[in-house]
Amino acid sequence: MIGKRLTKLRVKRGMTQKGLAQILNVTPSAVSGYETGRNSPSDEIKCKIAELFEISLDYLLGLTDEEVSLNRENVVVLDKEVNFEVRENLRMFAHIMDKGDSDNKTHKKE
Repeated sequence: MIGKRLTKLRVKRGMTQKGLAQILNVTPSAVSGYETGRNSPSDEIKCKIAELFEISLDYLLGLTDEEVSLNRENVVVLDKEVNFEVRENLRMFAHIMDKGDSDNKTHKKE
């Protein structure tokens, strides 16, 4: 899971394996190994990756599909008993509210 996520994050930001390797202070072949699943990054490297791409370790490790910010901004913790349908409705509502907030900020600048 880390490999696919790392590749996606790197490509999304227009980085090469060599460039990422320099930032992480590892070899390009190490980055290639992480992305193909041949090697697993150390915990220290995982933390560097999370900081660099501003994502949570939960996302990097595949525990969630949400690209949650490393600093956990805009995160709401729900009780374990909240069912899937309610969670999805809340997620959709939050998305709509966030979009509405962005629209309001745009109008205020004009």
